[in-house]
Amino acid sequence: MFRSIAYKICIGTLLSLFATTMYAPAAHAKKTCFCVISSNNLTGQQHATGAIKQYLATGTKYTNTNSNRRRCANDCTRVAAPHTGSQSLATQACAKGLPNGAKIRAFSAIGHRGKYQSAHEIGTLKNQPEIVETIYTCPSGWLSNTTNNDGDVTSDGKCKKLSGQLTPPPPPPSNGTPVGDWGFTWGKNIYAWGTVDNGGAPCARTRIKQKAICSF
Repeated sequence: MFRSIAYKICIGTLLSLFATTMYAPAAHAKKTCFCVISSNNLTGQQHATGAIKQYLATGTKYTNTNSNRRRCANDCTRVAAPHTGSQSLATQACAKGLPNGAKIRAFSAIGHRGKYQSAHEIGTLKNQPEIVETIYTCPSGWLSNTTNNDGDVTSDGKCKKLSGQLTPPPPPPSNGTPVGDWGFTWGKNIYAWGTVDNGGAPCARTRIKQKAICSF
């Protein structure tokens, strides 16, 4: 009888150990340490949104504990550090349309559903578009409307030429009084606007004022 009871206890213990081993809680299972470079703040998140580059930190697997999360973050820092200030990452970030001043960091997490934590700063993105400006220059014999110099650059795109003078009794019309679409008065002078037909249209050319910037 005692032998039978002892036998049952032994079997029960073995079954209990087997069940504990086979059905261990997921928190104690070893999972891959992930490292993600992202423009989003992934701290506390379970999904790697805004990822610019995603890769495994190491082939090592960890159980999801505080100490192992620190180890995983260290692994992530180690593999992300060579990408600090990387032009390749900056180019990818600009291609994704990330704004100037975006903070790019590496985040680590244990397992696909682990919560991410900050591991390493990659840099602050500089993303500024190319700036092109149009420069207008008046032809010789025509005055720049903004500098009053012959054949000079005109910032408002208008050229003018003195065409005559008014001879009514004073006072003359107010400065800038239009003469139809043809010209305007200034004091007692009458100016014609430059057009394609009268040969006074400004010559337009473009130049790059600022090259596009995409870097850290």
